[in-house]
Amino acid sequence: MRYGFIHQGTFTEEQEAALEWLKSTSNDVWTVELSSLQSSGRGPPEDKPGRGPPEDKPGRGPPEDKPGRGPPEDKPGRGPPEDKPGRGPPEDKPGRGPGHPNIRSLDALWWHRDHDINEFSLIHDESVRDELVSYIEDGGGLLLTQHAFEVAHILDIETLPPDTDEADIEGTSYGFSKRDLYTDHPIFEGFDNREFTTKTESRSHHDSSLYWNLNTPQKGEVLAYLAQSGRRASTKKPLVSWYQGDGAVIGIASCVRFTDTTDQAHEGNLKLLLSNSLSYVSEGGENRLPGENRPRGAEGFLELRQRLADNPYRPRYHFAPPANWNNDPCGLVEYEGTYHLFYQHNPHGDFWGNMHWGHAVSDDMIHWEDRPIALSPNPDDPGEFGIFTGCGVNVGDEVLFFYTSVGPESHLKGAEMKQLPSRAAGSDSDLTNVKKYDGNPLMDTPPMGAFSPPYDGSEPSVPFADPGGFRDHHVWQEDNGYWYHMVGSGLQGGVGAAIVFRAKDIRTDDWEFHTTITGDRVGFWECPQLFNFETKSMVHWSLGFFADETVGYNLGSWDASSGDFTIEEQGYVARGEYYAPQAMKTQDGRYVMFGWITPILEFSDGWADTMISLPHTLSEADDGTLRIQPAKEVKNARNDEANSVSRSNTILKRDGGSNEQTPLSDLNHDSVEIDATVESAGATEVTLNVLEHPDGTEITPITYDFEAETLTIDHTSSSAENDRPKADSRPATRSVDVPTNDDGSVNIHVFVDRSIVEVFANGREFVVSRVYPTLGKSNNYSIDADGNVRLRSLNAYQMGSIWDHLDDESPSKASENQGTKPPYGKARGVAESTPTNAFKHRSKHSGRTPQQNNDSDDRSEGEREKDK
Repeated sequence: MRYGFIHQGTFTEEQEAALEWLKSTSNDVWTVELSSLQSSGRGPPEDKPGRGPPEDKPGRGPPEDKPGRGPPEDKPGRGPPEDKPGRGPPEDKPGRGPGHPNIRSLDALWWHRDHDINEFSLIHDESVRDELVSYIEDGGGLLLTQHAFEVAHILDIETLPPDTDEADIEGTSYGFSKRDLYTDHPIFEGFDNREFTTKTESRSHHDSSLYWNLNTPQKGEVLAYLAQSGRRASTKKPLVSWYQGDGAVIGIASCVRFTDTTDQAHEGNLKLLLSNSLSYVSEGGENRLPGENRPRGAEGFLELRQRLADNPYRPRYHFAPPANWNNDPCGLVEYEGTYHLFYQHNPHGDFWGNMHWGHAVSDDMIHWEDRPIALSPNPDDPGEFGIFTGCGVNVGDEVLFFYTSVGPESHLKGAEMKQLPSRAAGSDSDLTNVKKYDGNPLMDTPPMGAFSPPYDGSEPSVPFADPGGFRDHHVWQEDNGYWYHMVGSGLQGGVGAAIVFRAKDIRTDDWEFHTTITGDRVGFWECPQLFNFETKSMVHWSLGFFADETVGYNLGSWDASSGDFTIEEQGYVARGEYYAPQAMKTQDGRYVMFGWITPILEFSDGWADTMISLPHTLSEADDGTLRIQPAKEVKNARNDEANSVSRSNTILKRDGGSNEQTPLSDLNHDSVEIDATVESAGATEVTLNVLEHPDGTEITPITYDFEAETLTIDHTSSSAENDRPKADSRPATRSVDVPTNDDGSVNIHVFVDRSIVEVFANGREFVVSRVYPTLGKSNNYSIDADGNVRLRSLNAYQMGSIWDHLDDESPSKASENQGTKPPYGKARGVAESTPTNAFKHRSKHSGRTPQQNNDSDDRSEGEREKDK
């Protein structure tokens, strides 16, 4: 390989050491002075394949002999020099020749710089920039280390510059923590552990670590996080890849130091990382991992999905992000005949943080296609370092999106975060070109203030004193012509609330405070919405996280003009691993809701065990109560070519053993739908067993007690592994009251999707549980009872993959059956196998204690070894 070492002016001691090391690895190393790239005559681009010495390829002459150097950077007012005055480049070794080569003859360029790039650097010269960009686009490779990392932004390879240049902490070792999605990346070849150190400790006054902290790269892919003393710092992002044309760029902003002493093993790690990186970029973009390039299109997203296909807990027919983390569904809207699902998403890791809006589209709310990121935080927008939950509203020929812009305080001061309403609009048919409003934020400060004495419940319109409690937007229009804007918050004294504003013009910057809707539930209301049914109205909200009853509702009467909401009924939309739902009103008048199915396990493949629920409808029953049922579109997920079951008016006898008495025996699959209406014919309880192993080692029973009129899901034996979630992270059993119908029957409608069990009972209760069987044959189903039961109706189906319409090699087909004891997940809350801060990282949701993302993985090396 032929390498070029970029510099300007005199060499620093650090650069000399780096160059000497590079020469020790290759017999063909050249120094490239930036001034030699100024206004150079550019010939036709070279073909990328087979790049070799210049004399071997047509159109390439011998290396140019121009010794011209730009002005040294040690003149007064120009900032720190690259080296001490008078020190030139190291002497050329035999066979390398003097001067500077045509960079088109080089396989890769390396720029290593240990000081800031100042305003006088020749990299700001347009002809220099154009020459480097052209070289990369034609298949050249570029490695940028330490402060040369800033060049990615100067060359417009990256939109945002790094935002943090932090002095190293004395006595702290520094290195990298491989991102789980990229542990197999070629630059990490030879590194067995997730974390590895390249710099023993801070050794001089100018040692520092450069990285993105509040921001994230918009065009590059984060390959590793910073590791400090062997612990992951997941908000600090110093190692990034970019692809420009046919070329590749690797940026390593921190932990690259050649001068001064260091631990020999750590020095070896550094040199291995640099060797791998130079070899990698020399190949251009040919060896990029599937899905690594950004921004991604449909093909890139599908590549990511295929990379995760071997995870036996990834759902077949529930929407999950292509990789990484998701939480709240948001911005739900039906536009020009297409359903749009936006969702809270971290494109740079499998943990909460770096909040963006992911985007997917569907014709039936079941089969989805990924679209590029819809909304990204931009620090140039006032106070925006994250984008939290919001809504989408059809207005004329466009969709307006209302969301929460999150300021830097949220990353630094926790509850004192700055959260302000903002707006964006999309009008293209696919809503892939969403533009933010130039006048954001819509409110400079939340209309909140402290009150004394503390709130005692007598003034329901008094807003919460905490300026951080103002997020998650819902906008709708009432019959009186006003637009209403609801924001999640709370009242003094800890009572949850939704603050409501209104305006005649939805595009106004002057929303008028109207009222506060509250109840008797203690805690902050997140993601509130208000719907108007035929005779009643409903407000729902999410309250707390990783609790069993967190998504509550008030049903009653709402006077839009006065702002009065009278509560007639209270309850829960769902129980279990379900949070932050959002509903949209479809063009046929239904309220269709999606919720966030929350994680319990921690995987090591780049997916956070998060997904979105099946669509379900909310409506007013004939008796004025709330009904919740699966949406009719769910039937589109059925696999019509697979076995199905249909029975009616069948008596299942306690001592029965015939096929007629075991109607689910042929259903064995890890993803099914079972819709059963049963009544007692002598039994006091009936149990539907799902994800059952033939010997009963693993089983998840769903039991209905006819006498107590309760439905119970038992997780005790869902998994044979000791580290699977049990009482540490959720109840061993989960029960809800479900009165029988007037005729004594009960309907149990169950959806099983690998690690998800969703149960709708009598159209009144909705329960979601996560289960993680580890045995390969735990895909059986049966009905059991302590006496005779009558099956009024039973319909069961195997379910297909919702991605099969995109590719025959869909994720669902890569792993038809689970293997034995797959090494994928570690249970949250299990101390010996989970980082101390696992709950903190994973329970992060839009606006939930963001400072937790600064926590490092503080396991000991031994504990981390156990996870491997």
